[in-house]
Amino acid sequence: MNLSWNIFEVDSSALGDFKANAFRGLTILTAILFTVLYKRKKGLKLTVNRQTLMLKKENGI
Repeated sequence: MNLSWNIFEVDSSALGDFKANAFRGLTILTAILFTVLYKRKKGLKLTVNRQTLMLKKENGI
């Protein structure tokens, strides 16, 4: 993923311009999509879901 960040680096500021951020967003979405499709194809459980996204409260704290 760092490779794509460096490839699409087009501005010297931390935020970059719209084109760079659009490609960065597409890179993230592609990675998520391929991960979900891979896990479904292999029949593996998604370990991060709506119930496990937030930290679980233990001992009522």
